[in-house]
Amino acid sequence: MWRYTLLAFSLFALYSCKSINIDYDSQTNFSQYKTYNYYPKMRSGLNELNDSRMRRAVDNVMREKGFLKSNNPDVYINYYTEQTSKPSYSSFGVGIGQRIGRGVGIGVNTRIPIGGNTKIQHITFDVIDKDQDKLIWQGAMKAEVKEGGSVSSRDAQYKKNVSKLLRNFPPKKK
Repeated sequence: MWRYTLLAFSLFALYSCKSINIDYDSQTNFSQYKTYNYYPKMRSGLNELNDSRMRRAVDNVMREKGFLKSNNPDVYINYYTEQTSKPSYSSFGVGIGQRIGRGVGIGVNTRIPIGGNTKIQHITFDVIDKDQDKLIWQGAMKAEVKEGGSVSSRDAQYKKNVSKLLRNFPPKKK
């Protein structure tokens, strides 16, 4: 029974780490926008390599959605990130003890962490109407970041996160 409880808790924790929140101006006609570029004074919170990965992923997803990158865009894209650490709660306990006399014991126990801390990246995307200087769409998500690994796996991770975050951009008319 405890295995099923542990499995359910693990799935819930995994699902909650990938939550995506979307908000947009319902009065905006998104079909009028065809071109984009990045906000000129953007501070992404990423190092140069990861910022390049993020931009390549955004360019790829926006191209798939039919948008063109332009020096005179209809909308600006601004993104920013924050990273936090989530401590590893998995550990292995080791204990030794000695029984002295009747019903009296002395013991020593230590916990050895399994795996390291997990990095959680909070990503927020803003889409801004350039002419009105107005926020028209915002998406935010939390995703676990796997540190290390190959360069191609890091590229794929950014592409996957950006694809999920921009899945509902532009919003469909109801």
